[in-house]
Amino acid sequence: MSTKRSHSKKRSTPDLFSCPAPTCSNTIDLGVTLPDPVMQLMLEKCAAILNKKGVDYTDGRAQTDRLWNFRTAAEKLGVTIRQAWGTYYFKHDTSVLRYARGGKLESEPIEERIADCINYLLLLAMIVDEEKRQKAGK
Repeated sequence: MSTKRSHSKKRSTPDLFSCPAPTCSNTIDLGVTLPDPVMQLMLEKCAAILNKKGVDYTDGRAQTDRLWNFRTAAEKLGVTIRQAWGTYYFKHDTSVLRYARGGKLESEPIEERIADCINYLLLLAMIVDEEKRQKAGK
């Protein structure tokens, strides 16, 4: 007896790494219904943080080079942009893991750290995309 699943509607989704960069806005329209309102609120918080902190972390270049901070740190430290990213991400990851182990966070609420981790992973996706484009000669 065969247990093949039929996919009557296979949704065509664009390849994340081949899409042009979207323009910056304060709203997120994912075109999907998220299973929980907390998820929607977190993604909205992520977008707000990216827009707010982006100006500071990119020395005012948020619209033209969202990765400026990592690029500059990598150059000054003599490491790759991914290694520079990892150093920044580690701080947030450590805080979230401390919270998970039952510890207290003193400087920011856990929701801020979760949003920071999500944002840093999105920035890593941009780094991966940039590396793939450079490798492909684009």
